[in-house]
Amino acid sequence: MKVKTGRGHSLFKKIILPLILVLVCQSVIFFCATAYGGVSATLNQNAENVLTERVINQKNDLENKFNNQWSDFSTTSGAIRQI
Repeated sequence: MKVKTGRGHSLFKKIILPLILVLVCQSVIFFCATAYGGVSATLNQNAENVLTERVINQKNDLENKFNNQWSDFSTTSGAIRQI
């Protein structure tokens, strides 16, 4: 459905062309802000921090298991005493 204006251009063309231009401008601004604004460096630093935290948590978990479960020789020493 075309709504004609005074010069023969449809209302759709008058609205869609500026919208496309604004969309392209926003995309360029977003890309530049992402590429040159330090976003990738921040993402890499956050990934390293997450990995470091996971390693520390795994280390603490293994230490706790060693201290609480693997070094508990009470059942073994009881069995040896019975022999």
